[in-house]
Amino acid sequence: MTLKKWALGDTITERSANNKGVRKGLEADLITPTIADVDAEIGDLYFNETEFCHQSVQIVSGRKRTSLRTSLGADGTEVTVTGTSPTQRKDISFVKSPANGFSGNRIFIIAEIKTDDAGTTASFRVRKNGGGSDELVLTTTSLTYEIKTGSFDINADSNGRITLEFFMDDGGAGDVISNRELEVYGV
Repeated sequence: MTLKKWALGDTITERSANNKGVRKGLEADLITPTIADVDAEIGDLYFNETEFCHQSVQIVSGRKRTSLRTSLGADGTEVTVTGTSPTQRKDISFVKSPANGFSGNRIFIIAEIKTDDAGTTASFRVRKNGGGSDELVLTTTSLTYEIKTGSFDINADSNGRITLEFFMDDGGAGDVISNRELEVYGV
């Protein structure tokens, strides 16, 4: 394998510069055809300013990129809540410490949720550090599990332990919201 690096006498072109560094831009800047397949190689790195994360090219043709996010936790236990009062059913904690690991800029939540009454809206709420306000609310009216995703900023939070609490409620007094899979990632 030959290491791609600058050598004495190299001509600096757009392609040679892009192939030797991290490309940065919004999602629309990073997709094909903005960056042609001929200008991409498996392993190229990007910083996606739309999704707030580094990505690596996995497939060149059609440009499939994989996000380089840090897994902070997951829970596959199925839980339910009946009624309209937000009730905590799960929590995950992690340490924000730029000097020793996770730098803590943004949190990404992936949750599988459903309701037993399509006529009401079920809510999956994310709260932080025992606070009473929602950082993120994912909703559904689906009778079968569907994957919902969202993110929020933690860049201004102090370093140290951060706890995420997950609350659920449904729009009707006797209606039931269910959560199965929960994954938490960060950048």
